[in-house]
Amino acid sequence: MALPELGLVEYVAAAEADTNKKYMGRPPCMLHFNDCTQTEDLRYRLLVEKGQKKHILIAWTIFSSWLLYKVTDLVGQVEELRLQLRRRP
Repeated sequence: MALPELGLVEYVAAAEADTNKKYMGRPPCMLHFNDCTQTEDLRYRLLVEKGQKKHILIAWTIFSSWLLYKVTDLVGQVEELRLQLRRRP
């Protein structure tokens, strides 16, 4: 049985590509002998941190949806077993 939350995979792939493109690229000043000002360096570090937070949020979303699916499935199985036990003589 496929997870109903597999629709998240497409979103995650797009968000991952967007994150890597926006936040993980080096600023132009780092390409030229690392002559960044303190402000540019701080801005770059903050963007990297923002990208890392987005990765953590995506991972948490996938994990929590998987956990919710598993718990719901387990509750359904318990109810099914409970009904089978009631039917037994």
